[in-house]
Amino acid sequence: MALQILPAVEKRPGFLSRLGAGMGEALPGAVNKEVERMRLSKGLKELAGKEDLSPFEQFAELSSIPGATPQMIQSGSNLLMQQQRAKAFKDMATQEMQNKPNPFSQQMQNTPTREGSLPKYEDLESIQEGFVSPTLDQEYSTAAQLFGENPARFGNDPQKAIDYVSAQTSRNQQIAQEEQTRYSNLTTLQKNIEDNINKHADNLGVDVPANVRSEILKEAVNSVKPKKSGGQGLTEAEAKDKYGKQLDSISRDYKNLDAIDSWGMFRKTPSSILNSLKTTSDDFAKRKDSENMADTLISDQNLSPSRAFSIAYRVDRDKDLNSELKKIPSVNTLGKPAKSGFQRVLTPEVVAEKTLEVSKKFAKYLENENNSPLAIGYELEKKGYDPQVWMQFVNDNADELRLFPRQRRELTKTDSWTGTMNDWWLNSFTGAK
Repeated sequence: MALQILPAVEKRPGFLSRLGAGMGEALPGAVNKEVERMRLSKGLKELAGKEDLSPFEQFAELSSIPGATPQMIQSGSNLLMQQQRAKAFKDMATQEMQNKPNPFSQQMQNTPTREGSLPKYEDLESIQEGFVSPTLDQEYSTAAQLFGENPARFGNDPQKAIDYVSAQTSRNQQIAQEEQTRYSNLTTLQKNIEDNINKHADNLGVDVPANVRSEILKEAVNSVKPKKSGGQGLTEAEAKDKYGKQLDSISRDYKNLDAIDSWGMFRKTPSSILNSLKTTSDDFAKRKDSENMADTLISDQNLSPSRAFSIAYRVDRDKDLNSELKKIPSVNTLGKPAKSGFQRVLTPEVVAEKTLEVSKKFAKYLENENNSPLAIGYELEKKGYDPQVWMQFVNDNADELRLFPRQRRELTKTDSWTGTMNDWWLNSFTGAK
């Protein structure tokens, strides 16, 4: 029997053999791609560090990087262009800050803020000046500074900084225009209130100093502002009624001063005159109008400055000062009786010396603005001291004593210290001295 030869059976490679063959084929391709990525990454990093290249040189570098695709070259070119603009803007900002501050930047900081209420009285001048628009160069310079301080704020895009400054200019112009309108409305409102109150006061026969009337009118204007803005929320009619009455009350206080004259005193009892003086003086003090009271007593009632200020700025309002004045001995008791039994008369030199001693003691009370040098001098004179020595001491040491402007004005008052006829009438009739 002949031997039959069977066809050879094809032997298929095992799993491990197939896996090894596949990896052998894929490995070179993977290695090549990784190498390509590494070269691309390295090329991009090197390009990022070459800031001194011109735009064309940067483009050439980008195009020659291994693995750079056309899309990458296009995107990279756009980024390089934006980077160049950003760098130029930063350089401009640095140069601007080295040369001098941008005036427009400061102007932008001073732009009025919106509070939703009428402008304050003292702000009217600045509102009236308005907002001065910057030039294009100033806008561009400001944008460069803002961009240089924080590029990320504008997405590293200089154009966004320019657009921001331009929009801010437009907004500031709008705010300024609105503030001008509010100022115009307030001016009209102010005029209406002042006219109404002045007319009402004239009908009542009000007679007060101009500076007093001006302060009352200012309060009236502010009173119509909303309460949340510091006002009282009054209507124009309410403001006219309230402050018209206030002016009338003040006018009556001034008219009460007419009683201090040689003929007016005979129409009242001494006690009623003293009570009226005290009450009126307190009313003037409450509204911080004592200086006007003293000046009126000098000009209209012909009292001496020392007497007028002693009434307007009564020393008994300061308990410590009043107590100290009561404690000091009278000059007449300083001279001991001689052996002959007669009282020794102190010479003017000794009186001046004693006055200078007490002057140093009473100078500290001038730290209170409501205390008057003339009033203190009048009280010292009543005890025999020399008021002119006291006033000279105050004048010579005005800076060291840090006198208030009102107290300094007293130093300019001419006072003979012998008094006037009306001083004599007042003191003798009422016993006020």
